[in-house]
Amino acid sequence: MDGVQYGCRGRSWTLFYRLVQGLVSLPEVFSASRSQLLQVQGLGEKVAGEIKSFDVDSGEECELRLADKEGVRILTLKSPECFSLLKSIYDPPPILYVQGKAFDTISLPIAVLGTRRPSEYGKLIAERLCLK
Repeated sequence: MDGVQYGCRGRSWTLFYRLVQGLVSLPEVFSASRSQLLQVQGLGEKVAGEIKSFDVDSGEECELRLADKEGVRILTLKSPECFSLLKSIYDPPPILYVQGKAFDTISLPIAVLGTRRPSEYGKLIAERLCLK
């Protein structure tokens, strides 16, 4: 099944954008002090602690290994394959997990984006759409 998925390990994209905007870049988020992290609106002690204890190198390696195992490509908004319509929406996901053909090889690409807790009806319809 071809598909596009995105996620932020249970965190909102809004918080992700606030972190990156407030601290300039993703590497700076992980090198920021706890007090700098706590200055980001909506970020509390728990998430600041998770960021500070996160091992970026092993986390990245694990993510890439899992993507390879599942046959998934990881795209960012800066990836050449990431299409312009996605970049133009309000609050686009900064990371996409893509299965299937490259977007530029399909004349009319369609993506199915879902929820973490789909209903049985939602699962059925998504499966039918993706099989056609």
